[in-house]
Amino acid sequence: PSSNGVLCGLYLAKSSIPNAGLGIFSARDIPEGSQVGNPDILLPIYDQKDQGMTGSFSSHLWAGGPYGMGYESVNTEALGPGLVCSVNTHQERNTAFKRVDYDSNGLHRSKNPGVGAFTMYHNVRMEATRPIWAGMELFLEYSISIENDTVIGDNYYDEEMRQKYLDRAERVSSGFADIMNEQSSADSQHALEKAWALIRDEIVVEPLREYLPESMSKLVDHNPEEARLQSLSHSLEWLQANGQCMDNLYAAPSTIEEAGRGAYATRFLAKGTVIAPAPLQPVYNRDELIIVYKAVEDDKPEVLYRPLPKNQLFLNYCFGHNQSSLLLCPYGANVGLINHDGKAPNAKIVWSSNKNFQESYLNKTIEELKEAGLKTVLFFDVVATRDIQAGEEVFIDYGQEWQDAWEDHVREWTPPNDSLDYVLPHDFNTTQDVIKTKEEQIIDPYPEYLKTACFFDHF
Repeated sequence: PSSNGVLCGLYLAKSSIPNAGLGIFSARDIPEGSQVGNPDILLPIYDQKDQGMTGSFSSHLWAGGPYGMGYESVNTEALGPGLVCSVNTHQERNTAFKRVDYDSNGLHRSKNPGVGAFTMYHNVRMEATRPIWAGMELFLEYSISIENDTVIGDNYYDEEMRQKYLDRAERVSSGFADIMNEQSSADSQHALEKAWALIRDEIVVEPLREYLPESMSKLVDHNPEEARLQSLSHSLEWLQANGQCMDNLYAAPSTIEEAGRGAYATRFLAKGTVIAPAPLQPVYNRDELIIVYKAVEDDKPEVLYRPLPKNQLFLNYCFGHNQSSLLLCPYGANVGLINHDGKAPNAKIVWSSNKNFQESYLNKTIEELKEAGLKTVLFFDVVATRDIQAGEEVFIDYGQEWQDAWEDHVREWTPPNDSLDYVLPHDFNTTQDVIKTKEEQIIDPYPEYLKTACFFDHF
């Protein structure tokens, strides 16, 4: 247990930001520069930008270049199905992603049929960019998001607007405190308390509300800036009662060779424990995950999109049914790394106990599900089916259909041509100190799968 007696380090709970849905809260004090939560994975999304992706994940795509994905396709974007998708943004942003590792976990395309089935981008670490106190929500900087005409991105909390709200809060607080001090009778005080609640909860705009105390009695010696910071937090008791633990899993090489990495228990998890919440983001049409590329033909002025006979890697991290176009894709810390064991799984997925789970949507059509917009309404829980020890890998049963498909793949798989001497481009960059000239490449060319490129800074 931590020094404050709270075992769980991160909680998923209702965000402190209006209209932002769920957020991630720390249950411990985290010094600046320290790691936040357990490292996670990133998924490359290939050439999807021009075609678009429906569902909430479309608002969680990052430029792939900064994560080393820039040359995997014409336009590669990064999707983080863990904390990247879970953490909101705010002027008080207090976290940043500092590092991404890249490797195949020892598998090689000349001998392992599992290569290509999992992401090579892993060990994504989040660090505190300022001190974070126990109970505070985590915030990450990302682009503006607008829902229901309410801006919940950076412009919502830019520095100029923040100062305006702070000044207004000070005027409102001090002015109402003066009125309160002029009224001495109990009836007057009671009426003022009701008036304050009405003004704060129904009249004051949401960003300004952060700076104002809930009770009129707290107006004396009120500090609007302190109140705003406190409004971004929940008590540990509240988090334990209303949140779900988000750091019960950590990533490490799986005990299943072809699976790449797996999810392991951070601590002892008793039978029946919710190991991890898994909010579900829908992809309404699985055909959106077929990789496409731009094709320009001489006799046609328009840009055409040609499908490749391959799916986005993202498909391997979603749940679906072979008779439905709908995919349900979980996000949560290392949930996507839970591997399959059809004989002796130690966990299962069930519809969630999360208070935000809206069971009525289970009976809705895909078109009706779209009406929820970016709001998360469906959730799984990953539940322990027996006691799980700290450091033990967590497994669920994917189902017999998945097992049969995997066995068919292994049986039919053959290594790609010329794969025996294949070296990952990333490894090639780290081992080759000298770039060959054009003349040298005529005599001793690079492998056909490698391309050279120049990087330069411009001002």
